[in-house]
Amino acid sequence: MSDATNTPNESEKPVELTKAQAAALVFREVPELGDDGKPTGKVAQKRVTADEVFAFSDYGTHVVVVTVDGRKLRGDKPKPALSKVEGAEAKKAGK
Repeated sequence: MSDATNTPNESEKPVELTKAQAAALVFREVPELGDDGKPTGKVAQKRVTADEVFAFSDYGTHVVVVTVDGRKLRGDKPKPALSKVEGAEAKKAGK
């Protein structure tokens, strides 16, 4: 006899990321260039593309991407939004 509480729910299974989804979470720092083409001393955030991803690992709260040029970059995953019911319950608990 199987117990329903021990079987994983479809909504609880982890969602596997694709290269494109992992790349969208990660940024690399690149030097900003001035009008003359020389570095300004400032750093800009540039999104990593799926073509640059060699491998990636999903750690639940963040993703680590290894690029084809050998850089190891980390990107945080967004926190899941609360449903209306969960939000209302959280407000009640906070009173």
